[in-house]
Amino acid sequence: MIDVKTKIHDKLSVEFKVGFEGSLFQEQSEFAINTWIFLPSSLDVSPATYSKQDFHRDVKSNIRLITPDYALRQLADSQSKPYSNLCDAVEALGTTASETMSEQEYRFQLKLYAAIYKSALRDEVEHLKVIEDPSLFEFQTLRFLEDLKQSTDLFRSLRRSIAEPFVAPYSYADEFMSHITEVRMHAILKRSSALGVGEGFQSTVLSSIEREQQYKRRVGYATLSPEPQALSANAALVARHSLLKKHVESALYLKVDTQRDGKAVEQFWFGIAAGMAMIISTLIALPFQHYWAQYPTLIFIILVVAYMFKDRTKEYMRGLFSNQLKNRYFDQRTDIKLKDQNIGWIKESVDFVPDGKLPADVLSLRQRSSIEMDEGQLREQILFYRKRVLVDNTLLRNRWSYDFEGIHDIMRFHLRTITQKMDDPITSVSTLDTKGCLHNIAVPRTYTLYMVMQFLEKGSNTPEYKVFRIVCTRDGIVEIV
Repeated sequence: MIDVKTKIHDKLSVEFKVGFEGSLFQEQSEFAINTWIFLPSSLDVSPATYSKQDFHRDVKSNIRLITPDYALRQLADSQSKPYSNLCDAVEALGTTASETMSEQEYRFQLKLYAAIYKSALRDEVEHLKVIEDPSLFEFQTLRFLEDLKQSTDLFRSLRRSIAEPFVAPYSYADEFMSHITEVRMHAILKRSSALGVGEGFQSTVLSSIEREQQYKRRVGYATLSPEPQALSANAALVARHSLLKKHVESALYLKVDTQRDGKAVEQFWFGIAAGMAMIISTLIALPFQHYWAQYPTLIFIILVVAYMFKDRTKEYMRGLFSNQLKNRYFDQRTDIKLKDQNIGWIKESVDFVPDGKLPADVLSLRQRSSIEMDEGQLREQILFYRKRVLVDNTLLRNRWSYDFEGIHDIMRFHLRTITQKMDDPITSVSTLDTKGCLHNIAVPRTYTLYMVMQFLEKGSNTPEYKVFRIVCTRDGIVEIV
């Protein structure tokens, strides 16, 4: 199964979080994603100005395991697998044959527990944020606050069991969990204000936030301050929180090894092209070898001509073979490794779509998503980005007592290169008000990029489509829908 979530990562990049979940009944799962990116012709993005290397430079991917799925109430149970695994790792510190291995396992289980907690907390809060009924929101939130208190108390009770040399890794995970707890609680407080719930309920939420802040001060974790003089300290703390997030999620990120796809085959066929060119040049020069002594100038000219034919023939054959190989191989292949063991690969390739080569179903989706009134106005350059993914399900099962569902490909598409030829982000236009007075108003000058994504899992004959519309100005992305 393929699942995709998108968001604006920063003002000039869009993030696509694609989950590739393998089947329990298959040893390997293979997926395909085909993406057509429609770019306005006014941006001057074409094969002459935007190469494959430019595109791959603008696309950044991080490959990681899908976080094991646990509800927050499960983490409040001392018999839950994440907590049991962590307790086992704590007990094994210094007692196994290899202290280094036991400490590595302890650090890993801490990071993984914090990552699971982050995911569970996010899911609970996102569920609460879509509730429209104030009474139901209050009921669900109170239950959430109880689960939250029990799960954090359970994790923090483990501190007493950890020897002093190993407290620092625990503190990193604990500080990260405390930070995201407060962040998510702020989101709940904002939602409760938007729903207009009673002051008594909001006081309960505020008490939970204050309880978390008191815990931070008690154990020595820094907190953000609204005071103007705390600007530099706040900046340092935000940077620390970012580092803690990377530290925790490093348990899930996989090693990757990227190289050109089909490189050995390409060199073989290029060698064939060079050999064929040499044969042609030899056939041109061979009949005249007996006249070398009598007509050296003529033979010299013939050899030059033979070399010219050889050089052009080689380049022609290289181009011919390259076009054939392009249809069979991708631009690059990324091997995915878990503990230095290959668990799959990702192949990627990008090309511009020639006129008239757009699939009919993709064209139909593009036209339905368009805001233009006339189809003749759809003068666009179209990038075709294709990706193939293979995941070995057997190598993901029962890893560290977890059955990982698959991998996440977190892809960020940076638009800086594409936006650099846009007009000024604000334009001034004139209009009349109801009294007939003329006014000049500032209006954003926006451009719209369309993306049609096709998802297909091997063994399924029915592809799934998603259409995204990215509205942006030269200053950055306005929205993605």
